[in-house]
Amino acid sequence: MTQKTTANPDKTKEILAHLDKMCSSSDLDKDILVFLSLFSDLFKTDQCFLAFHGGENLIINSNYSIQFDKKLEKKILNAIDKSTRIQIENLILIPIKILNQNLAGLGVFRLAVLSELELAQIEIFCNILSTAIKQNQIFNDLKVNNEKLLVADKQKTELISTISHELRTPMANIMGFAELLLNKDFDLNTTKTYIKEIHNSSMRLANLISNFLDLSRLEVNGILQFSNREETELDWLAERAWQQLASLNKTHNLKFQKDPNLKPVMVDGDAIQRVFINLFSNAIKYSFDQKEILCILDQHSDSIEVRIIDQGIGIEPENLENIFEKFFRVNCTQTKYINGTGLGLWITREIIQAHGGKIWAEKNKIQGTSIIFRLPSSNMA
Repeated sequence: MTQKTTANPDKTKEILAHLDKMCSSSDLDKDILVFLSLFSDLFKTDQCFLAFHGGENLIINSNYSIQFDKKLEKKILNAIDKSTRIQIENLILIPIKILNQNLAGLGVFRLAVLSELELAQIEIFCNILSTAIKQNQIFNDLKVNNEKLLVADKQKTELISTISHELRTPMANIMGFAELLLNKDFDLNTTKTYIKEIHNSSMRLANLISNFLDLSRLEVNGILQFSNREETELDWLAERAWQQLASLNKTHNLKFQKDPNLKPVMVDGDAIQRVFINLFSNAIKYSFDQKEILCILDQHSDSIEVRIIDQGIGIEPENLENIFEKFFRVNCTQTKYINGTGLGLWITREIIQAHGGKIWAEKNKIQGTSIIFRLPSSNMA
């Protein structure tokens, strides 16, 4: 004899209120278990569960420990796939579509036979549950995206502030020394000194602008592209970069060690020179005293490895990968008053990767940091 359902408006309202709450839940698994408990109480089930299609296996959410043999599990998976209700002895499974995909099913164990009215009510709850799970996925996706946008907005604000600060110093130097030269007559040596200061500030300004332009290209295209590539000697680019920095640097010496069998590389010379400028600038900036910087170039079978070693303050192991992330700056008392945008190493990594290479950092055993990158030799590019 078919059992008639006993309507319980209060419990029905409680379930509906809970399903509404699930739409914006931060712990969906926990709230599914609460739903199953309320559902079981309303329909007087012996057990109930929510089965998710996890590839070849079922993922079971239940307040009970439920296990199926492989044969029954296959039948349940097949029912979910085909969006078909099945009944096996005292088990009924009602399929649930999530985001228009056959991904789940609500399983009900009850010794007493479910009436057609009860089954219709369960179908309605399944539809509402499906909507709640969909809404929860959308809600949490929006939440994650919103958090990303807030972080990006904060980073952009900090970047604008940093750009203003970084541009202010070289611009002030250029304007100040230019005004002096325009308004007064100086002897030749003083004039040369002031022109040199203008040149140095212009170089710093040019490097900053190059980094900001690369940032803009990366934001738009996702990658940097270099079509103007030609065979170039890597040691020549390194020496040229150091010569550009020499006028800005009066405290550090660079020592070159290069393999006599270096092969040329197929690169955009200006871009790779900027890599050397960024890495040499960092080595100088984070080595406060008069220290030696070592640049080693080794030929490997299919690539050239460049190792730039400083004797500076060093980087803790947990930050060796982070330093190549956009806007990342090591936060410690020694770096607090060192200017920087947090873009140089990130852009350096993007340039190296765009040339088919890789870059990483190592903490020196005694003092300082080594930045190492590899580029394919010309016949491997």
